[in-house]
Amino acid sequence: LGVRRVDQHDVYLGLPTHVGRSRRQCFNSLKERIWKKIQGWKAKLLSFAGKEILLKVVAQAVPIYMMNCFLIPKCLCDEIQQVMARYCWNKLCLPKQEGGLGFRNLYAFNMALLAKQLWRLIQTPDSLVARILKARYFKNCSILEAQIGHSPSYIWQSLCKARVLIEKGSRWRIGNDHS
Repeated sequence: LGVRRVDQHDVYLGLPTHVGRSRRQCFNSLKERIWKKIQGWKAKLLSFAGKEILLKVVAQAVPIYMMNCFLIPKCLCDEIQQVMARYCWNKLCLPKQEGGLGFRNLYAFNMALLAKQLWRLIQTPDSLVARILKARYFKNCSILEAQIGHSPSYIWQSLCKARVLIEKGSRWRIGNDHS
């Protein structure tokens, strides 16, 4: 058929095709991509403000696509933030009013992006991905009541971990959908 065999940690559209037990190894390419970008900037003589802008616009944008689908391990998020901190040598994630630079906490941002995807699934239950997930993981209940189940995909595990954010920020309202 002319199909080539790929390694388990091969990448398609920037995302891993298979997420095994070693999540750190699977997502380590993300840290390496950010590190390579930062290494290219070290030769340039940039002001502190220039470094801050590069980190915010480029380095923090690199993981967003992957974070929309997968929960990146917290230890890897911390390592990525350390790589950025070594480049800019300051307290990155403190709010500006506390003397920080206002950089995102990558792990918290990752959870927020996954919660956004979960909310999208709740709001559009007829979408293809919502129907596939419903058929596989929560046939007889809502997505908020679903269990992780037996041998779930890493995408489903990630969404289930982000479900806590949706539950914290929502309230049950009794009604008949007309009021």
